[in-house]
Amino acid sequence: MDRRVIILAVAVAGLLAAMLLFKVRVMIAGGKYVVVAIVILLLVATAAGLLKNRDR
Repeated sequence: MDRRVIILAVAVAGLLAAMLLFKVRVMIAGGKYVVVAIVILLLVATAAGLLKNRDR
């Protein structure tokens, strides 16, 4: 159950982040590199969170 909950939480967070990034991308216009950097940071953060949860 815990793994399923974590996976669902990550999926929902990813979708929300993607929606926000698209809005920011439209507002900034031409800030593709900034969006890519934010996405990479989010992926690294989620991966680190999953690893920490596994250790526990």
